[in-house]
Amino acid sequence: MTPDQFELEREKWVDNLKYAAIIQKSLLPKKRHLDRISSDHSLIYKPLEHVSGDFYWTAKRDIFEFIAVGDCTGHGVPAAMLSLFVLNSLEYLVMNKGLINTSEILKELDKRFIESFHEKKDHLYNTEWIDISIVCINRRMNEIYFSSANRRMALLKNDGSMLIQKGNNFPIGGWQFAENRDFNVQITPFEAGEVLYLGSDGFQNQLGGEKIKKFSANRLHQFFADHFKLPLNEQFELLQGEFNVWKGDQEQTDDICLLGLRL
Repeated sequence: MTPDQFELEREKWVDNLKYAAIIQKSLLPKKRHLDRISSDHSLIYKPLEHVSGDFYWTAKRDIFEFIAVGDCTGHGVPAAMLSLFVLNSLEYLVMNKGLINTSEILKELDKRFIESFHEKKDHLYNTEWIDISIVCINRRMNEIYFSSANRRMALLKNDGSMLIQKGNNFPIGGWQFAENRDFNVQITPFEAGEVLYLGSDGFQNQLGGEKIKKFSANRLHQFFADHFKLPLNEQFELLQGEFNVWKGDQEQTDDICLLGLRL
């Protein structure tokens, strides 16, 4: 292959990725879907390679409002394809099968994942898994039901304190982990005006700063605590600016998905 031929093929590949990114984004929730849950919300969604293994999902069923943010292993095309599998599964489990319990949703998602890929246990496929947080908001009871595989939920209270909820320390899928896994559900009361944050690990793992270190979860949580009274769009605009300064000349480290909404 000549250099010109190689460049032509590369351009075709990039064009295909860009078109795939349009398709993937069309399957993610729209602003109007988030508006149904909260009038004050914002999102940072930054794929590393056009398409993303990070995803977010929302649904509303009766009095229950669902939000999920997840991170599929790796990035690029394989991770993006896996994210579509998760989006489809969540839609089926909640809207068609009628599951409400967040623990049951993750357990069924885990089963579907294992069943779908159980014949691919070889060196190419045996490390695929998903980290995900899912919440169900019950506004009648003013409660949040939270379950997670390897992720966290941050809730900034009206008094300025922050509650960090940790999920189970194993992912969805991943055959090197125990079978028949159960996911805990944590019930947290909330008050109107408090802010819920869910995200992948991409933002806090971004390398940068003077010493080329990770941004860190502690730094991110402190930013939330310092700015939570601002509208979410203003918060995230400032956060995006801080990310750009931190990143500097470094390459983006991973896919990024970070969602905040005021309850």
